[in-house]
Amino acid sequence: MDAVRVREGAGDIGESSWWPAIAIMGAVLLWGASFTAMRIALKPLNPWAVMWLRMATAMLLLLPLSGRLWPRHYRTGDWRELIPMALFQPCAYFLLEAYALRCTTSSQAGVIAASVPLMVAVGAGLFLGEAVGRRTLIGMLTSIGGVVVLTLL
Repeated sequence: MDAVRVREGAGDIGESSWWPAIAIMGAVLLWGASFTAMRIALKPLNPWAVMWLRMATAMLLLLPLSGRLWPRHYRTGDWRELIPMALFQPCAYFLLEAYALRCTTSSQAGVIAASVPLMVAVGAGLFLGEAVGRRTLIGMLTSIGGVVVLTLL
């Protein structure tokens, strides 16, 4: 009975709501514009400055949520895993992305980014032995189709 109530309450927005589609389109526009915005930012700034500005902006935007984002179950020694993750994922990624965008166009960077699902699925199959399911295959084909369309335009 409780599971039924939770399921009914989980869909307050509604199954036929436009909110998921709007959220996906918003994410696509945000990510799609990021390469162009980065190229514009790289004209007056160097890649290090752009990376630090991105990190500072993210910190300011997340600061009001910091109480809710703080880990509830910290274990001694977690910092050994968290510090490298924080340095490599956003910092090194954005820094290398900024340097790469100095050498290419934003549309070419978008094409490369669109091939990431294929590379992740192939890597997961090779290194982790994960099977590619039907949904994953459809997602990869959609991504590759987008790359083909962008390349031909």
